[in-house]
Amino acid sequence: MTQENGKAKGPDYSTSAVELCNPPKVKELLDKLHAQQAVKDDVMEKLKAQSAELMAKMQEIDKAIVDTIANVKSTVDALGSYQDIEAGDYAIKQERKTKQYHVDKFKAYSQFEPYAPAVIQESINVKALEGLVKGTLIAAEDLRNTGVITESVSFSYIVR
Repeated sequence: MTQENGKAKGPDYSTSAVELCNPPKVKELLDKLHAQQAVKDDVMEKLKAQSAELMAKMQEIDKAIVDTIANVKSTVDALGSYQDIEAGDYAIKQERKTKQYHVDKFKAYSQFEPYAPAVIQESINVKALEGLVKGTLIAAEDLRNTGVITESVSFSYIVR
């Protein structure tokens, strides 16, 4: 967190958020979530001093928070991510990609054949292949276009 004008600022997810467009509906849900979390904190303090009646209330509030977080996530899926750095409000959907390297595709593409002994060892030697790309002997786009490198995508959420 950074400080500006005495206010703490949260991290900026602009480069990693999927569809960051700050929909008002997501902000509305974040405000609801923050209010529920504040009520939970208040009840928790009272619970420490009182009884099982407050414990039942705490479970009710916990369920409401879980439901609201699920609602935030589904709304982000439908409308886009939300971030207000100054207020510390985040409902961010992030995309994560994982590359897979395919030896058979590499071998099948004749342009890569001279480099096969340097990069293939039961599987592709990723560092050696990255060196060939960095040295401009092989274009990264060619590796993707020929299916030598594929990516799988998964998503994670940040809701605060």
